[in-house]
Amino acid sequence: MAFLPTKIPENLKKFIRPASVIFGVVMLFLMLNSFSLTSRMSNDTQAGLFAVGSHVQTIYKKMFSSKTEIIDEGNHYKYLVTNQTLNEVRLFEAEKKVNELQNLLNYKASQPYKTITADIIARSVAGESSILIDQGAEEGLRAGLPVVVGDGYIIGTIISTQPHRSTVRLLRDSNSSIPSALLNGKKVMGLVSGLDSFLLFMDYIPQSEEVGSQMIVVTSGLDKNIPSGLVIGIIDSVVENATAPFKQAYVDPVIDVFDYRSVLILDPQAEIYAE
Repeated sequence: MAFLPTKIPENLKKFIRPASVIFGVVMLFLMLNSFSLTSRMSNDTQAGLFAVGSHVQTIYKKMFSSKTEIIDEGNHYKYLVTNQTLNEVRLFEAEKKVNELQNLLNYKASQPYKTITADIIARSVAGESSILIDQGAEEGLRAGLPVVVGDGYIIGTIISTQPHRSTVRLLRDSNSSIPSALLNGKKVMGLVSGLDSFLLFMDYIPQSEEVGSQMIVVTSGLDKNIPSGLVIGIIDSVVENATAPFKQAYVDPVIDVFDYRSVLILDPQAEIYAE
């Protein structure tokens, strides 16, 4: 059975046409409002993102600006610490120099013969066996004179001079030999030589003499250029050999010449004069 389309009454057609127009206008209005709302939301979103970005950028700039300031301040304090350290080192060296010179002056005042103060200006590299001082022949120095530090510790003898320079051979040099004696109440004689090391070697000690560690070794005065009583060091150990003609011993010089910058040269053959 076939269905035939129903015929719309005329009065209903009159109602549908205006309603369709109104519906279309309403839909168009809603679409336009929706687009405007979306646009406003988009603009608001962009504005919000821009504000957030600006805030992050500000924080970033402040953070790195603060970091730069911290680095600069750190470098400033490093400079202050370094400068303070250098000042402390200079002060320490100055005090050491003053004490050193004071000891030399005190010792100088107690000596009955000519003395000359000098500064160490160079040290030998090979074997550390010699030093160069800033006084020479023009100041009255000559080969053979003893060189002391502190309160009368002999460190070597002059071996050559220039007008205003002198070379000092240290006791540790294997070519050095100093007539010596033990302060054991009997002034036992011997000869102290260098070993190219920190320790020295004392030979020609009579077998009959008692020798022990910690005994003080001094110059004997048998060398006319070297007065007696200059401290060489103390006995470190004794070499025991009953069949040998003499006893032998190792001597600890106690002081290290490289701890000093100033020395005193003694001349027992010259008359005292005011420097």
